[in-house]
Amino acid sequence: MERKRFYFEKQNLKNNQIVLNSDEFHHMINVMRLREGDSVVLFCGDGMDYNCTIEEIKKKEAILKVEGIVKNNTEINSNIVVFQALAKGEKLSLIAQKLTEIGISEMCVFESKFCDVKTNTSRLDKLNKVVISASKQCGRSTLMKINDKPITFNDLLNRIKEFDVCYIAYENETKQTLAENMLARKTIKSAAVIIGPEGGFDKEEAEKLINAGAVSVSLGARILRTETAAIYSASIISGLLEKLQK
Repeated sequence: MERKRFYFEKQNLKNNQIVLNSDEFHHMINVMRLREGDSVVLFCGDGMDYNCTIEEIKKKEAILKVEGIVKNNTEINSNIVVFQALAKGEKLSLIAQKLTEIGISEMCVFESKFCDVKTNTSRLDKLNKVVISASKQCGRSTLMKINDKPITFNDLLNRIKEFDVCYIAYENETKQTLAENMLARKTIKSAAVIIGPEGGFDKEEAEKLINAGAVSVSLGARILRTETAAIYSASIISGLLEKLQK
């Protein structure tokens, strides 16, 4: 039987023991009904799996003994970042969940002219719990990075040069698709894609991104919702990069 996975804070590891409390303790004991002597896997975001045995269950915490530490091999050997325009909370939660499962390194939320959400009402801090939950489900031990507040459009422009290639999924692009451009490249170690808001990019914004070095690509003939575009483009990039690495 597959062992259950739980998240812990690194500071709770001392003398080969891990103290598990709060939400994860509740999930382990009250939801999963695990008991003393059961084996589980814990992770803290450092890329390692901690094979543990539940030693003691107290009223509000559990003490686990670390039996062994092994490297988690589920990560893609590439840095992949999705720059996502600010959207409503439930859409960002869905995007964060699926990008974590796909293996994306970072989801960076940015401000754009046609965003339908005000920056001061966004709660990106809630997305960390989504990432942890998705990591438990998909088997990752490295947490996808998420910024705690949206970056400005100018900050986005400055980050484009960090990558071997940075795409902009642009609804007005007709010459090349994302997959076509990627397959034409011999090596890519780091890649990013910029996803606009529901209303699309302002023309001036798109021009600035392209002039800064972003490569304009199409995601197909259909107009996709922002959350669909993020998940679809991330799937293409991660899938092709894994293929190119072989």
